[in-house]
Amino acid sequence: VPTDVQEIIDNSCYGCHSTDSKSTKGKMKLNFDKLSDLKQGKLVSKLNRIYNAVNDGDMPLKKFIEKYPDKKLSDSQTESLKSWANDLIDKNGGL
Repeated sequence: VPTDVQEIIDNSCYGCHSTDSKSTKGKMKLNFDKLSDLKQGKLVSKLNRIYNAVNDGDMPLKKFIEKYPDKKLSDSQTESLKSWANDLIDKNGGL
């Protein structure tokens, strides 16, 4: 993961989507700590979900942003995450 994308993930995603998260639902849906362990098909599926959730403005969750406004993604951060996910999808054969 490029440094700039990792910083975005650390700031706006990792709190709910990591092994140490208190959000069971969040880490079950996506756990960034285990992303590299996924087989190609599952990885592409997760990356597509990341792309779509960020693109549609569904992530980070609105109620999370209300509580932590500093976690909201800027337009450039959204584009960086989408580009990263899309590049990995392409490198892994797409869907």
